[in-house]
Amino acid sequence: MTGLLVALCAGIILFFLLKKKKTPEKKIERTHSQAETARVPAERPFDINMKRSCGEAAVLKAPTPAQAAVLKHFSAHIQDIPALPTVWTEIQNAIKRDAPAKDIARIVRQDQGLATEVLKIANSVALGSEKEINDLGQAIVRLGYQAVRGIATNYCTSDFSKRWDSPFSIQQLWRHSMAVSVLSTMTARYIPGCNAGVATTLGLLHDIGRIGLNSLCPAAFQDKPNLEEGFLVYERAHFGCTHVDAGVLLAKHWNLPEALQQGIAYHHHPALGAMEAIPKDIRKEVLAVYLADFLAIHFGFSGGNKLLVEPHPSFAPLVKASLNDIAQDKMISKELLRIKAIDF
Repeated sequence: MTGLLVALCAGIILFFLLKKKKTPEKKIERTHSQAETARVPAERPFDINMKRSCGEAAVLKAPTPAQAAVLKHFSAHIQDIPALPTVWTEIQNAIKRDAPAKDIARIVRQDQGLATEVLKIANSVALGSEKEINDLGQAIVRLGYQAVRGIATNYCTSDFSKRWDSPFSIQQLWRHSMAVSVLSTMTARYIPGCNAGVATTLGLLHDIGRIGLNSLCPAAFQDKPNLEEGFLVYERAHFGCTHVDAGVLLAKHWNLPEALQQGIAYHHHPALGAMEAIPKDIRKEVLAVYLADFLAIHFGFSGGNKLLVEPHPSFAPLVKASLNDIAQDKMISKELLRIKAIDF
């Protein structure tokens, strides 16, 4: 009888010990689940901590159609703009296929001026270089492929872009475009099925129309854009068209691939309405660039437009992380520091 009582007591004690041991595990699991829900709220996937932001929260309205006379004038104007040289196309294609630096260097050497520019920037004091670089391949490695892509684009368009320097700063525009290009490579990773190569190139060229707008109206902006209307309405009032209109015309003039022409045409649409308005075959790439553009402005690479407009909620299912999570990617700060150090 005594032995039975002892065994019964031991069983009861063991039962409570096991129950007590399991309780913390359940509590930890529940807490982790709650933390995950708080970290990526389903109703606010594009929200971001604005405390460190260099931009202003705004909305975006679709502008009225461009003035026909303005588009006619601009179309005639760009006939004098030369086509992008072969070296530019070769560099973009080589980087897209992740060619070795020595192969890209071989392409860059085709243009002595471009080769000099790459070496000069790679040896810039702003990059904190301790050892001078005379080898073009090493210079490309130091700068990084995306920076080289941007430097090549800036160089190949400088003959016409430097004719006009207001109201948009050419230097700020290219710094912004390079930042968006780098960020597009990263945001594309969070969008399953997104073509990172297309997104990266589109990021570099998405605002190319602003260079053309400088030629339409060299007068500086007098007022700030309305936060309740956004920058497209602001441009339409100032120029008679937007940088999207000008960018599409330039893209056609340069015979850029159809995907890039469409991307330039739709690159602000994620803020204007549901994703169905964007052609399906370019939708993910446009979203990658839009998120990259948002982050570039957030981190101080505005290119003249400091307004931040979240994408329409319908785009949320395309992204596998929240915008806030993407912003905290460690590679972002590293790449943006590299872009900021470049001195054109």
